[in-house]
Amino acid sequence: MLFPFTTILHKYQINSVSKWGTANIPFYEGEIDAYAIYSGKIKMSKLKQGECFYPIFGTKNKNIEEGITNRNFSVWGTCLHKLFDNKVFCEEFIKYLKIRKELPYIEHAFTNREDKEKKYNRLAEIVRKNINIKAIYHLLNKKK
Repeated sequence: MLFPFTTILHKYQINSVSKWGTANIPFYEGEIDAYAIYSGKIKMSKLKQGECFYPIFGTKNKNIEEGITNRNFSVWGTCLHKLFDNKVFCEEFIKYLKIRKELPYIEHAFTNREDKEKKYNRLAEIVRKNINIKAIYHLLNKKK
């Protein structure tokens, strides 16, 4: 077992969109824009002697902890989605991993959320200009 917890599944789904602060991460301090999705409840097990696990993320306003890591941050887990859309966090994470593995760090050209949004808007504009939307609605509303 990597982590001392179990997940109790429920029929309902909990979505949490929030800014998350970081804790116990040696390479990054600051907020992360991400969201959590749960289909149940995560229950921590009783730790065995010598086991040390720490929360990774938390919220200031709701006092919620999210994610878990071991003592040397070699294993971690989280229910946060879009975590790696955070450009600075992603760059620092890769840099940290490369340093740990004694590999050279080369700057990467990451696409952040704003860049993706601009590209989606451009695609939507091209589609609007080149498709006869009234004709499509007409075809969709035709009865067989």
